[in-house]
Amino acid sequence: MERISKTLRTPVCDLLGIKVPILQAGMGWVAYGRLAAAISSAGGLGVIGSGTNMPADEFRREIRLVGSLTDKPFGVNILFAAIKTEDSAAVYTEGVSQMIEVALEERVPVMVSGLGSPKDIIPEAHARGMKVLSVIGAVRYDRKSAAGGVDAVIATGCDGGGHVGKIGTAILIPAVVDVVDVPVVAGGGLADGQGLAAVPALGAQGVWLGTCFIATREPKGHMNYKTKTVDTNESQTVVTRTHSGKPYRLIRNKFTDEWRLVKKISGLTRFNWRSATMRPISGGAKATSRTASCPCLRGKAADSFGMCLRQAMSSDESPEKPPTCSNDLPH
Repeated sequence: MERISKTLRTPVCDLLGIKVPILQAGMGWVAYGRLAAAISSAGGLGVIGSGTNMPADEFRREIRLVGSLTDKPFGVNILFAAIKTEDSAAVYTEGVSQMIEVALEERVPVMVSGLGSPKDIIPEAHARGMKVLSVIGAVRYDRKSAAGGVDAVIATGCDGGGHVGKIGTAILIPAVVDVVDVPVVAGGGLADGQGLAAVPALGAQGVWLGTCFIATREPKGHMNYKTKTVDTNESQTVVTRTHSGKPYRLIRNKFTDEWRLVKKISGLTRFNWRSATMRPISGGAKATSRTASCPCLRGKAADSFGMCLRQAMSSDESPEKPPTCSNDLPH
């Protein structure tokens, strides 16, 4: 196992203080403290997902939970999207500011900007010994992020789940590597050992994995949602703006099909308005069994990790007790 760990080790491992270059994506409403702690304890980088606007006190509790479960580095993922509309825009901006303040106060080892630019907080984060990474879906944004002082960029292709761009992973990653002078982590449609093996060939130094951890024991989510994630194949997802107003990959279901029929709704593409109205519903999809009528995050890479999870769940685990991710990472 030690030999495998040495083979996988890249400069990103040294940068973040981890054993293997596997970074768990900070999925909103799914990736809380227990998942982040399990991934970090296993040698990767666990990341708490703040969703669109996690309350500051809850955010702090999850951060401290990770600290109580492991002494390994971990991160938080905050959406830094700029909001310029009225009403709930001010609330969202305040919420983001509060989460940033909490992360800085708690000196979380790694802060990830899942959306938008973190450049304004980089100096203070660095002064506190923190690393700052930025998730980007286009070359022009990667170049700006690197120039803004981030420690690494996470380039995610449109094959990933959640917020996505328009460029495929295999095209995006090498293009980003060619134009930035900071380490690049690859994401989007990567779900297993084959995906990890492809990362060096693309020029990246690590992998950003999300969907493959959803069906494990530690993430929050109803078993129906986890099972649906495993059973969905690569043709059963869709990119839509109905969840947040920005392109977002979800499992195709009744919810996404009905919203596709809506051509014009006031404020449909406004990030804050969509987030404010969809949060109770999308949160419910993770907490209840309504996988047909609620938005369910999921990346395109399906068959490989789905097969592995089905095998694990049929051998050692009952359907109500999915496999833990704490032993799934190579060492």
